[in-house]
Amino acid sequence: MNVLRDIYMRTQKRDLKMYLDADVFLGWLKVTDWLKLSAEKAINDVEKGTIKGITSAATIVELNVVVKRDIGKEEGEQVLERVRSVKNLDIVSLDLDILERAFELQKQYGLGIFDSLHASACYLRDENREIISTDKALDGVDGINRIDLRDY
Repeated sequence: MNVLRDIYMRTQKRDLKMYLDADVFLGWLKVTDWLKLSAEKAINDVEKGTIKGITSAATIVELNVVVKRDIGKEEGEQVLERVRSVKNLDIVSLDLDILERAFELQKQYGLGIFDSLHASACYLRDENREIISTDKALDGVDGINRIDLRDY
């Protein structure tokens, strides 16, 4: 299955912009991870300009918490620097519009705070509304198309 080709066919001549969920970066940051190859491919596609990568400040916060817990304090403190080093990646701020939409999504779909922030940022800041994520909870969110990182 060629995920990029399928997405291109849907978006046709629009820019191929995609929101990268925290699990993409987690797989990329960890030395060994079951998603390592797929995560590296997604990050490489952003750096090569094959896709226009977008993520949010929520990703940085989530990664800091998870990396400190699962890998170590020092690695968690380097998350911002590591993610910012990805060429061609836009990191959007969490403004009031994103926060309000996130809380609506929490109520409507029963999402956790990070999932709702990612979905909201994707919906409001990525006109293609494509998100690379392993999180199946995002499948039911109207207006968002989840691309499973495992299939990337």
